[in-house]
Amino acid sequence: MRSIGVLLATLTSAVVLTAAAADPIDVPSAQVLKVAIKSSTPRDTWARQDAAAFVLGNVVRTQAGERAKTKAFTSAESARLADLDGFQSAAEKSYLASLPPACNGRDCEERYAYYRCVSAYELSPAFYRAIFDRFFTPDAQKVLAPLLANAGTVWQGAIAMAPNSHPFESFPAPSRECAGGVSPAPATTAGGTTGTAPVPAQSAQATPSDDSIRRARAAGVDVTVLGLTLGEPVRLPACPAQSIFNILGPGIETTCIWNEDPLGVAEDITKLFGVTPNADGTRNASMYDLVIAMPPAKCPDWVAQCQFRVQLSGGRLSAVFILTTGLEVQNDVGAALTQKYKKPTQTSYKRWVNDKTGDTVMSLNMSWNLPGLNVTLEGYPGGTREAFGSVTIEADAITRQRAQEEKAKQDQKQKL
Repeated sequence: MRSIGVLLATLTSAVVLTAAAADPIDVPSAQVLKVAIKSSTPRDTWARQDAAAFVLGNVVRTQAGERAKTKAFTSAESARLADLDGFQSAAEKSYLASLPPACNGRDCEERYAYYRCVSAYELSPAFYRAIFDRFFTPDAQKVLAPLLANAGTVWQGAIAMAPNSHPFESFPAPSRECAGGVSPAPATTAGGTTGTAPVPAQSAQATPSDDSIRRARAAGVDVTVLGLTLGEPVRLPACPAQSIFNILGPGIETTCIWNEDPLGVAEDITKLFGVTPNADGTRNASMYDLVIAMPPAKCPDWVAQCQFRVQLSGGRLSAVFILTTGLEVQNDVGAALTQKYKKPTQTSYKRWVNDKTGDTVMSLNMSWNLPGLNVTLEGYPGGTREAFGSVTIEADAITRQRAQEEKAKQDQKQKL
């Protein structure tokens, strides 16, 4: 497995701040983008404009360096960011206004197709490369490249590509949604061992989590977790059939949906953290849906058993729960999360005492209350599982949902 340092690569935002350039390079305005970016369909045009403004906003923030952490932008930077952010909002509003009457005031597949298209562009190194070559001269690229090469995994991939390897004028749509079509549901093969794994049936309707994640994205919060993106469907293959004797062996070569859960990660989570079904057999809305397995070559050491659990809302990722390898890695995980989400909202330590031996351990607890997103690290939850800690990353709507469900449980217990 990889060392804890891999966390910085697997959890890194597409907008990691670096040292500011001495002479900031001018970033194109929204008006330049509006004139330059056209495509074959209105949806793709607006999505490209939306994503391009996002990418260029990255460049502004990256050049600002440490000042961006406290939003201490110059007047020119603030004006350009407001210009680009406003352009993103205008592109989204223009698309929503074009939807058929059946989508007016409610959610429909055409609405979500737009967001999936924008996300495809925003996570595409080739698109970043196309933007870089189209809007920045070779001299400007020489100044920006060292900064952007340290500005997250998407930029790293873009800078590593050859100049002009992805012509802006002929850049293809990265998904069928961008071209105006709707991607069909992926098929599964017999036995569910290849193809895309089946996920719990949920309607593609708006949920409170959608608003949470939109607010997080608008505020520049990183919504990626271990290769997945909050607010997007989980489209992963089903894991090959495994047993307790060959789990995470050669049969798992890519991240996949683990249906059988032979090591009982799902059971561990439900027992330790109270996400069990109700006594009457009903399922709380905030329960985790899927177990995701990672191959050893891509699995950070801090992820217990190379598995984690995710929750879906309306068929889209809304929360991630990760068991960590515990006390020995809690400080490193906390540091990596701080790099990803910046200064925590709260940091505390809890002292645990073994009743029999008198041994004590100190558990690190950290939390980040971000726009639309809540993140928590618990180094050790107590009990007998000293090896485990946990990281929870979830839409704030899910946090509220869990609190409401817990209150309802407690109220029921207090009834005479």
